[in-house]
Amino acid sequence: MNRADILILSRQTKDDARKAIVFNFFALLAATAWSIWAQDKGRGFVYIIAAILLIVHALYANLNSKNLLFSFRYSLVSILALGTTAAWSYTGELYIAPFGMAYQTHEATSSLVAASLFALIGIHLGWSTGRLLSSSNENNIKYDIELSDFKGIILLSFIVAYIAVGLYVYREGGFVSVEKSYGFDRNSIGVQFGVFNQLILYFVLLLFLMMSMGSALSIPLLIVVLGPFILAILSGNRADFLMQTGLLLFIYYMAHAKIKLEKLPILRLLVLAVMLFYITSFISVWRNNGDFVESLSVFQQSSVFLKDRGGIPTISLATGNQMLGGFYAVYSKLHILGEDLLLGKTYVEYLWMLPPAFLGLPRPPDRAWDMEINGLLMQQGGLYEIVEAYWNFGMIGAFFVPFFITLGMASVLNLCYARAKHHIFYASVFLAIGMNAPRGVWYQTFSYVRLLTILLCMFFAVLLYKTLARYFGTARRGTDWKR
Repeated sequence: MNRADILILSRQTKDDARKAIVFNFFALLAATAWSIWAQDKGRGFVYIIAAILLIVHALYANLNSKNLLFSFRYSLVSILALGTTAAWSYTGELYIAPFGMAYQTHEATSSLVAASLFALIGIHLGWSTGRLLSSSNENNIKYDIELSDFKGIILLSFIVAYIAVGLYVYREGGFVSVEKSYGFDRNSIGVQFGVFNQLILYFVLLLFLMMSMGSALSIPLLIVVLGPFILAILSGNRADFLMQTGLLLFIYYMAHAKIKLEKLPILRLLVLAVMLFYITSFISVWRNNGDFVESLSVFQQSSVFLKDRGGIPTISLATGNQMLGGFYAVYSKLHILGEDLLLGKTYVEYLWMLPPAFLGLPRPPDRAWDMEINGLLMQQGGLYEIVEAYWNFGMIGAFFVPFFITLGMASVLNLCYARAKHHIFYASVFLAIGMNAPRGVWYQTFSYVRLLTILLCMFFAVLLYKTLARYFGTARRGTDWKR
């Protein structure tokens, strides 16, 4: 049997979950003590201590969690926190957000690091709490499936994935080229439809999951399965497909090399992460330039880890720099301009964002663009999960919002173990939620909500089909996510 499903769907033991809760209790005390101690300090040693806390927590959490998708979500927060502590451990002038250096004070930065620590603790606690809520004691799902039972679903997934990516690339104006930069010269498809990326994500992941569980995923077939991801990347999209493609390739390698999860090659995983960072940085140049050779030349001439912002050195974290800029904007709104906490307002606004855009119903303004401080724009697009949580509820929000999101993620994984008749569906849902992390963590938590509405629609469509099939006496084996 192929091990890809085990890597994706494995989880910690209940005993490990209990140990994790005790560990995070002390981690929470340490993070609170650090945030108090750091208040009257400055650059240098205090951030070195924070970096040590982050590294210790990251090592324990990722070894304890036993799941790659947990680690994927966790890393998107930890890498920004580690980048921040690296910059501020340096006693000279080094920043981590692209604009508004005057607002990147020690007070704001120590709050950013503290919020990140609380968020990471919340992520691990949410995962471990979710494990304890499961009635099953199994830690690995070992399913073999007969692909012949799922011919209809496989064919449908291929068709939907390739039609969706075709429409997506057309809407984006084609592939990035010398004449076409990302985000410009877009085409209209007649209606406002903003979920092509999530449809592509789900159906490609569903195909990958079924082929992996059925032990039929050869390299040529893997290329075909990942085709929609590759086409979308060529149109300039990074957040939805680039890191996901790298992770799926890593899972494929792990499965075929028969490497056990407990012997995860950490060094190779780190090398993959560095490679993806370089590729992501290059694509950010290429999609705005279009000429591959010229983009490669520009990329080679620039420092990958440091950028010059008008004579001010900044650590380069790609999109992460913008997300961190959002924290400085929100911190300044609350502590300099004296604005009040939103107390859940942005999350309530999700209700008004749920109806499809093509219905033309009024929507609240995008908070991601409300990032000006005294006329200075602090970031350009996206609302980092921690920023939104802090804006609404302060440090308490920075802890509890990541906690509940990861608790929900763990609860979906529990369904894979508890609902054997529908394990393919719940496993695909878990995989889609986990792989949606770059969009959900870095751009806006609402992305998770939108994805769930799509998945619910699919679930009810399957139930409707089953009901009609039974009614007309045409139900056949394998058409209902069973086995």
